[in-house]
Amino acid sequence: MVTTDVLSSVLRLLRFKATVIFNSSKCGSWTIDTSGSGRCTFHLVSEGNCFLHMPGEIQSTPLSKGDLIIFPKDAKHAITDNVNLAPSDADSCDIDSTTGLICGFFDFDDPHRNPIMNALPDTVLVKGQNNNVEPRLQVLIDLMRSETEESTTGSDVVVDKLSEILFIYAL
Repeated sequence: MVTTDVLSSVLRLLRFKATVIFNSSKCGSWTIDTSGSGRCTFHLVSEGNCFLHMPGEIQSTPLSKGDLIIFPKDAKHAITDNVNLAPSDADSCDIDSTTGLICGFFDFDDPHRNPIMNALPDTVLVKGQNNNVEPRLQVLIDLMRSETEESTTGSDVVVDKLSEILFIYAL
């Protein structure tokens, strides 16, 4: 007799797919904002550090390697190189100031009638604990970076499927 936990049963009913739209290393002054699409977006910090800015929040939230941020309800946000939302003076690139990001969307068959999505807060942050990334998440990050850097045949599909696993781990 096989038994499953309740979350596994619910996740089996959840019909969704992930699409990575951005995978890059950023340095210097930069800002990324994927809000306004009406979709569930995500950002995974694969290397370095950055800051999350959200309207109404007095302080920015520092993000570092291994941090995953999901916006189930397309909350307005910006991710930048600077603790302030204003552009920084950083013009040069060096190994210590590079930030790696993997960003994308989770698309659900019917997001408005999805009890899991309806139950989630506007923002889900899974911290990597200051470069002490949970081992399974680190394996996913390494696989995703490897697939995107090598750009082998079929790598786009592999990265998208790994992103689906990322969402499950976040839950």
